[in-house]
Amino acid sequence: MTILRAAATASFILDATSDTLITGLTLTPAVDDYFLFATVETQSASSSGNDSNIFSVYVGGSIVSHTERNVKEESSLDNDRVTVALNARVSPNGSQAVEIRHRASTSANPHTAFRREMTLFPEPIAGVHSEDSDTVNDTLATATWTTLASMSRTPPADDYYLLFSADAQGPSDVNLGFRVEVGGAALAHTHRQFANENSLPNTTRPLMIACKVSPNGSQVVEIVWSRVSGTGTITCHKRAMQLIAADSLDIIEASDTVDDTRTATGEVLLDGMTITDPGANDWMMAYSSSNDVGTISNLIQTTYSMRSGGTKVTDSDRRNDHEGST
Repeated sequence: MTILRAAATASFILDATSDTLITGLTLTPAVDDYFLFATVETQSASSSGNDSNIFSVYVGGSIVSHTERNVKEESSLDNDRVTVALNARVSPNGSQAVEIRHRASTSANPHTAFRREMTLFPEPIAGVHSEDSDTVNDTLATATWTTLASMSRTPPADDYYLLFSADAQGPSDVNLGFRVEVGGAALAHTHRQFANENSLPNTTRPLMIACKVSPNGSQVVEIVWSRVSGTGTITCHKRAMQLIAADSLDIIEASDTVDDTRTATGEVLLDGMTITDPGANDWMMAYSSSNDVGTISNLIQTTYSMRSGGTKVTDSDRRNDHEGST
């Protein structure tokens, strides 16, 4: 099994208003079924004006419709960086290109893509693998944790690698929460939350969860969500969840539920995020978390990166900005 990878670090201007290939994010693999996972670090313009950029997966020139992920920047968030994630199960015929494309709501004041990567993980022969997706908006107006429409499955007993991504929005002063549940029990380390501050109503944000799940054959694996705080209706847009069975592969997970805080500017190890000696092999690594900086009055930039054997993976830096007014 060979994991395929396309990556780039050079900046790419996101000014096309029709779906256009992002340089560096294309592969033409052998005929097979693959699980695709991609991330792109993006930055809004210095004079952003409620602009949107939509990212999607294409196979052989056709869009995979459930993969569209929208990054919308409110006009006060100039030069704001955020990372978008996409995941899909794709089946190219051997001559078809698999691509990540984008389109902008306007060519004026374009956003920029920085470090980015797409991996294609061949579907293992053994095991029962699945994808659940939806292109219809789901809405919620309660704090009760509720199953996200179409994001639910009762798979055979096994260990699985779960990948989920979507984009969502809410009204002013609302916190949106997402997490994985297995058999009705929450996996605490999968809780992801983002806030719509009162100056940022209905600003669409992407999110991603990656985790290991081990249902017993009768347990439901599902993505649940909640309007954690605030009032009004929250909306989740296009979304997908994949389960990759571990019959013929190894899944190793590191997780933590305790907040890790930092004030230093140098690179330091994130608590709990180390896997020691997983074995010589090719591995697909995915990391997800929520990031909070509290009440601030100046811009704070947080950069995450991956290391293997102490060496940084070249294109792995992903920066998350928190503008002072938020």
